[in-house]
Amino acid sequence: FDPPVLSLNDSKISHIQGYSKLESLGSVRWAARTISIHNTDCKKSLHLSLSNAAANSLSMILANGSFSYSPRTWPADTSSVSEDTLPQVYSPNAEKTIGPGKSCSVTVFIVAPKGLKDLESWYYGGFINFTLQWDGEKTTSTQVVSYGGYNGDSTIQDVLSPPSDGLPALVDTVTGEPVNDLSTLVIDNNSTKAILFGLSIPSRLVEIMLVDAATDKSAGYMVQGYNEYLARTCPECSVPYVGVPLTKTVFTDSKLTNVTRVPAGKYHVRIRALRPFGDTSVDSDYQVWDSGDFTIA
Repeated sequence: FDPPVLSLNDSKISHIQGYSKLESLGSVRWAARTISIHNTDCKKSLHLSLSNAAANSLSMILANGSFSYSPRTWPADTSSVSEDTLPQVYSPNAEKTIGPGKSCSVTVFIVAPKGLKDLESWYYGGFINFTLQWDGEKTTSTQVVSYGGYNGDSTIQDVLSPPSDGLPALVDTVTGEPVNDLSTLVIDNNSTKAILFGLSIPSRLVEIMLVDAATDKSAGYMVQGYNEYLARTCPECSVPYVGVPLTKTVFTDSKLTNVTRVPAGKYHVRIRALRPFGDTSVDSDYQVWDSGDFTIA
């Protein structure tokens, strides 16, 4: 079975055309995937059929709109919802026979749960159960292909920790207190300040730069300012946040080898976190956060 797992990163909302059984569903969130199946028995035909077992949906957005690192599930009470509101899997060729040593493809239409709110960032999933039986055999076996998806377009999700975490923040590393008035902040050779930030979901690339306030152009990466494949953080995790020292030193290359000192002037910190499945070369694929302006002596 290839692929053994189906990833559904963008469930579009529209009518499903060309498959009469699904046209009556109206406008729904759905995705289509193709599974290739090879009969490894060179002597017997393989008969297969598929069914679906839905799993609970998960969201880190609570019903009141606040963010939580402990996800809630839907449905909370499985007896209170009808089966057709859960994730559904349909296939125009749900039963097939594959000749000895032959292969075939099965197309599945996966319909997202009904009633989930787009703004609540729901993830849904389930299991496609293939029942297999070879000619001349009385027993059957089962092959499971799991699927998981995002209820909407996962590429537009925010990556940085929510504002309720108090991040990103500029802090004094000696006192641990946040620096709230950046207009009077002066960074010199003895700076004890740092930028703290967190990620509510992992990111392929996070850049932390000093930006010239007059031109809005990057002066370079800060110390530890270029981070590939950065993991999720959370207050209860072993890594509750990421800290980056704020100094006059920057690097002009992503390997952080070409070091320089920025001239005196007004600057601010910019964090760019790549959203899910984003292109590192496309500016609009990043979530961007800018601090207030401060002075470098």
